[in-house]
Amino acid sequence: MLLLVQNKLGGGEGIEGLYGSLTRTGMQKVLHSLAKSCGLDQTSRLVDVGAGLGRPLMHALISPGVASGFGIEIDQIKCSKADAFLRQSAAALFTRGLVGKDLAVPEVQCSAIEKIRSLDPATHAYSFWEGVPIDAKCAFGCLFAASKTLKAVAVVQRAMRQAQPAEVMEELGFGLLHLVASFPVSMSGSGRSFTAYVFSKADRAQRAQQAALAEASAAQLVSPQLLIAQRGIAESPSPIPTPDGATASRSCAESACTVSVYVSNATEEEAVKNASKAMTQRMAWHSTHKCSILESIVAEAVGAERSSAQCQSDADCMAEVDSECQDMLRCQPAESNACEEVQHMRAPSKKGKGSPGAGVKKQTSPVGKGSGVSLGLGGRFPLRVRKNVEQLHAKGDLNGKFAQSSGTTGPWKPFDVTV
Repeated sequence: MLLLVQNKLGGGEGIEGLYGSLTRTGMQKVLHSLAKSCGLDQTSRLVDVGAGLGRPLMHALISPGVASGFGIEIDQIKCSKADAFLRQSAAALFTRGLVGKDLAVPEVQCSAIEKIRSLDPATHAYSFWEGVPIDAKCAFGCLFAASKTLKAVAVVQRAMRQAQPAEVMEELGFGLLHLVASFPVSMSGSGRSFTAYVFSKADRAQRAQQAALAEASAAQLVSPQLLIAQRGIAESPSPIPTPDGATASRSCAESACTVSVYVSNATEEEAVKNASKAMTQRMAWHSTHKCSILESIVAEAVGAERSSAQCQSDADCMAEVDSECQDMLRCQPAESNACEEVQHMRAPSKKGKGSPGAGVKKQTSPVGKGSGVSLGLGGRFPLRVRKNVEQLHAKGDLNGKFAQSSGTTGPWKPFDVTV
């Protein structure tokens, strides 16, 4: 019946992003998993991010019969179609006796997710986000983590074969999640296969355990000076857990380098809190300005001290630098010149100053001057890369973008992590 209404409107296509609907069986399986493991019931409120016409919302109103639902959609054409689709579908369902006259017809708000202030009072979230930009996913993650009412989320995409799903979601800003279920689903019409992942927010016991680990780590610190890696998966012998479940110590196996963050005049407990906030801010900025920060990371990796880089050898670290360069090749050409600098650094020098780790000394980046941040920079650190980051900040467009993605306000510098 919903398909008939959709066809009368000319289909669900628009001008933004992908369009498609799960089969009725697939959507029912997602909702059943949310109901069975995450408390989706007649008192729940469902939000669909990237709602399209809003078919999942109508499905949820029928079974399991949620109290209400609303959607968020960036495409104006889809929003216009959704308004007609939802009203006509509700009328058809009432005519057939499938819903009551007091049915609350869902509304679809036409907006980019980055401009949404809160997802409350939704209790459960759903998104078919295959093809959705990483910035939008991060914005969704920030809203989910900040919500006081949301307790579960289901997403549909291609299978996550090379990573742990809960860790992927955490990196996107969703916070500490528990993977409830994952199963294959298919698209209506095309039959294209995807995977549905259902997550619940970690319960209080799990959060208390994380907090206890953070306190224990703080008590064991002999100095408030903490080493924080920019990216990667924790593999160090004694990682420092942070309140959101991430770790302050990250390995060079996934990251080309590490960034030393020194917190002055702080107690051990304050240092852990500062470290957590520092990493969260840097990751949020990195997700929005990947190309520019990669320039700094790659250049820094070449000149970083071996004691700070956690690499087994120069060759290992350079292999990771090459990997970072491959990432930058997919960035804008104007933001991809660090690779050339890397090759210049790797070239043999008669005095031996061009090799990774040679002539290294500690400097304070002008970007973070007075911020308490010390970066390991080599003697031949490319000044142009550092200036690029400074110029990007000088444009004055970082504060708004960071505030938009993180929900914070006020001035913020790329490397300023002082609390």
